[in-house]
Amino acid sequence: MISKEQMELYIRLDGDVDRYQRLRRRFTEDEALAHDDWRVIDDLYQRLVIRKNNRESESYAKQTDILLTENIPSEEVQDMFRNYCLGIKEQKAWWKFW
Repeated sequence: MISKEQMELYIRLDGDVDRYQRLRRRFTEDEALAHDDWRVIDDLYQRLVIRKNNRESESYAKQTDILLTENIPSEEVQDMFRNYCLGIKEQKAWWKFW
């Protein structure tokens, strides 16, 4: 399950796993993401970008919704992630880590 703190970290890093690996020790335990969690978020990101571009089938859309609910139980976090995937980026705060 992806927490709000983990999703905020993913968004702050703009999904850049290399940057995450370089800065990993700076994050709290609540923020830290396991490799599997990062993979799940990347997969969901790709699925929502496909949705944004109207390229998904009905069965793929249902599967995406199920995966979202299973991995991100909070509606607030799901909305935050959807906005990020749609390109509605509230802040690009990579500079906060330097």
